[in-house]
Amino acid sequence: MKKILALGIAVFFLFFAAGCEDDDSDKILDDGLTHEIHELVPPEILETIEELGMPVYGGGNPPNIENIYEIDPLTMLDSNVPGDDSPGAVFATMRSKFYQQDNSKFTIAVDYTSGGESGTGLGAFIVGDNNRFTVFAELNSSIEGQDAELVLMFSGRLVSDGIEDAHVANFMIENNEGDYWIPNGTGRVFHDGDGHSGIVSSLKSLQVTALPGLSAKQAF
Repeated sequence: MKKILALGIAVFFLFFAAGCEDDDSDKILDDGLTHEIHELVPPEILETIEELGMPVYGGGNPPNIENIYEIDPLTMLDSNVPGDDSPGAVFATMRSKFYQQDNSKFTIAVDYTSGGESGTGLGAFIVGDNNRFTVFAELNSSIEGQDAELVLMFSGRLVSDGIEDAHVANFMIENNEGDYWIPNGTGRVFHDGDGHSGIVSSLKSLQVTALPGLSAKQAF
C-alpha cells in the first residue's frame, strides 16, 4: 500500500512539473520575448532582421492593437535580397488586421493585404510595453495562384487614431520556387514613410496605381 501511495505521489509531481514547464512556455523571458517567439524566429534570423533596421519592443504588457491599419507609403528601409532596390523604394500600400489578441498567452491573429497580395496568419505572438509592441507572425501568402510561407514582424507605438512609427519586416521561409517571391532566407524591412498608420474599416486595399520602377516581383 505504501509503495502504491508513493508511486501515486511521484506520478502527481511528475505531471505537476510537466504542467509547470508548459505554463512557462508562454512567459516573458529576460529579453522581453517568449519561448514561442524564439521558436518561430531563431536568434540568427532575428539578428539579421534587426540589423536591417527593424525595432523590437519586448515586454509583458503589450497594448491592445485589435484593428485594421494602413501603411502608406510602405517604404523600404533595407534589404538583404540580392540585387534589390535601394532604401527608400516605395511598395504597394499595406493593410494589416490584428484580432483575437490574448495578453495572457501573448497571442494574436494577423491578416494582411498589399496590392494583389494577401496573407493569412498560421500563428502569431505579441509582446510590448508602454504602448509599444512587436508582433511576430507566421503567414501563408498568395498572389495569382502563387503561395509562400513567410515570417512577418510588425512594430510600432499605439496612439488614439492609429500607430506611430510603424515598421514591418518580412523573412521568406518557403517561396515554393514562385517567380513572384523573394528568395528563401532573405527579407526586407519597411516603415511608414509619413510616420503615421491610420485606422481603416476594411482589409481590402485601395486600387494600386503602378509606381515608377515598381514591378510584379517587388513585393514580400
